[in-house]
Amino acid sequence: MKLLVFSDSHGNTLNMIDVLKKQEGSYNHIIHLGDHCTDTRYLDPIIGITPLISVMGNCDSYYARHEYPEEKIVNLYGKQFFICHGHKYSVKQTYDVLAQKAVAEKCDVVLFGHTHTAVLEKRGSVYLFNPGTIGAPSVNGNTYGVIDIENDEVKFEILKV
Repeated sequence: MKLLVFSDSHGNTLNMIDVLKKQEGSYNHIIHLGDHCTDTRYLDPIIGITPLISVMGNCDSYYARHEYPEEKIVNLYGKQFFICHGHKYSVKQTYDVLAQKAVAEKCDVVLFGHTHTAVLEKRGSVYLFNPGTIGAPSVNGNTYGVIDIENDEVKFEILKV
């Protein structure tokens, strides 16, 4: 099973659309980690019935707060995911708070954004994964994440747009 993970689109829907076209429907789920989570509305014609999970970031509008959660815990393909933007867990300073939250919630994987920098780190049994920014200017360019789950094994990739 394949998950596409976007974060921090900041109004740049074209990059997400390009990625979806490049991936040619080879994905089973799409996740947006906030900062313009409403950008995902522009993806509807491309993704069709593909499940989409979005959470709010610190730059999302007041109106998005009525439609999108700040964080979410979901089980996808046998793995427990903690999904958030990361700003409420001080991710620009440390990943400790985020890792502790994941352990407390018995999660296998934490997906977060906010820093605009791609990260894959393992803390004990928990993976911390930030796909970087799909739309905002970044020293490392625009990136997104791909997660493959097969036979209880999780593989992570960070790809450039």
